[in-house]
Amino acid sequence: MESKIFCIGFNKTGTTSLDKLFRLWGMASFHGEYHELSFDNDLLKEYQCFSDGESHDFKGLYSAFDDSKFILNTRKLDDWLVSRIKHVEYRMSHHLPIGWMAKEYIKDPQLVLQSWINRRVKYYQDALDFFSNKEESLLIVNVCDCSNQRELIVEIASFLNIDDGGFEKLPRENLATRRGESSVGPGVRRQLKNIFSKKYTARDESLIRNEVNEALRVSGIPESEWRSDGLS
Repeated sequence: MESKIFCIGFNKTGTTSLDKLFRLWGMASFHGEYHELSFDNDLLKEYQCFSDGESHDFKGLYSAFDDSKFILNTRKLDDWLVSRIKHVEYRMSHHLPIGWMAKEYIKDPQLVLQSWINRRVKYYQDALDFFSNKEESLLIVNVCDCSNQRELIVEIASFLNIDDGGFEKLPRENLATRRGESSVGPGVRRQLKNIFSKKYTARDESLIRNEVNEALRVSGIPESEWRSDGLS
């Protein structure tokens, strides 16, 4: 069986860049939520690399796919929360379909922020505990805050035992870098607008960051750790 590469970090942690890097290396890469797929799903058979989603069953994946590699992608805690909210508000303000993350946030923003924070802390600790004696199978990366992209590319390629391709920079593209574009046509957008009883306007980032900072204060996490990726 072909060895697999699983990016097991949460979404909004550079998953698009990792997916595009795998593709540049000629790998069959699936960028989408795969955390709820059964291990015998055809997608897991078809592709070699996987990224995006929520908490993953890395223990089950480790047992199901021999010699697989795991990349735990992360970013600074406060930036991660801000990015998630911006993603939700962008889709709402552009009348685009919303997924589980937006539905969670809309229902009770403060409650879900606490849930996201706690979920991440526990998940990271579980991952570190599980891979503590399997260091050769896990690589921790912070794509979003990387100051030397060439060095990170070489590190990832070395971990995967492949040629780095000589690339100097990570490919970057996500929803935030394509403002004004939409993944749906004008007819579909008009239909989506009818679903909303009022126009929703995305907030300025400073307001979102104030909300995140308040949630972090309530969580009890020391302020010195708000700008930490939780794994360094």
